[in-house]
Amino acid sequence: VFFVIPESRDTVTDLETTLGSPIRTTEGHPLWEVIEAHNTCYEMVFVLSSSGYGALVFVPYMDAHPELLALCRSHVARMHVTSTS
Repeated sequence: VFFVIPESRDTVTDLETTLGSPIRTTEGHPLWEVIEAHNTCYEMVFVLSSSGYGALVFVPYMDAHPELLALCRSHVARMHVTSTS
């Protein structure tokens, strides 16, 4: 695995260049495994080969390109935690 933290000027195209792979199909379907929200950033998980090689992309809320933030917001995993008492 390798880690990517995009800079504020990095767009989706820049991220695709860094990963060496598109992040969506030509029809716009996601090619990532999951996008999760954390306290300070979004985490995007990519499996790039059948060997399991992949990338973790951390998109900071406070210092990321608006295009990347919008992508993450629109696809973030909605996790619901239920309490059992």
